[in-house]
Amino acid sequence: MEITKQEHIIWTTHQLNPILKFLYTERYKRAAKLINKNSLNRDQKIIDLGCGAGDFLPYLDNSENIIGVDIYKENLMNAKTCLKDKKYDFICSDIERLPLKKESVDVITCISVIEHMENIDKLLENVFESLGKNGIFVCGYPIETSLFRMAVRILRPSVYNLIDPKRIGDKEFMKNAYTHKQNYLNIRKSLNEFFTIIQREKIFLTILPDHICYYECVTCIKNKKAIR
Repeated sequence: MEITKQEHIIWTTHQLNPILKFLYTERYKRAAKLINKNSLNRDQKIIDLGCGAGDFLPYLDNSENIIGVDIYKENLMNAKTCLKDKKYDFICSDIERLPLKKESVDVITCISVIEHMENIDKLLENVFESLGKNGIFVCGYPIETSLFRMAVRILRPSVYNLIDPKRIGDKEFMKNAYTHKQNYLNIRKSLNEFFTIIQREKIFLTILPDHICYYECVTCIKNKKAIR
């Protein structure tokens, strides 16, 4: 997949208008809420997959051992610049091929990344193997219903083609790093093959049906039946 500097600027949170910035930061708050519910201590290792420019990392300040992983060096350079007064470590790597020891991480987060992946089972297998016995995996992804698509058309018409392959063609759609290649039903199904979901947060309310929500974050633990 390819990424351009222009695409990175388009998707960086601080470049958004106030409404979109609120919607984006709300995802991070919900994910952080799920992590904090598990009473983490400051020594536990947290890995944020697809960290981009590091927008989510400041929400993880309860830990002193935070590592951001991203495949694009430019993203990590931007993260280091934006977070230069904080102590974060970074790894440049394909998140489908994590350079981590088995059962070496306490918490793995993956916020607004999994929907862009072609092979989510490969990603989840790597997460499963890297996560410690009592570790948690916090994953966030959009709930792309017809209402969601309508909202994107209204609020961000310039990027609507990133969720609709008919707009740019299948070949370009698969090559572009920011297109949504997975829908939330596929993501849920794959998550359940590897993990047990123990907590769920929907935006705006968890009790609401999917078609009037636009995003969800889930906390997962290893599914014993999936252990290889």
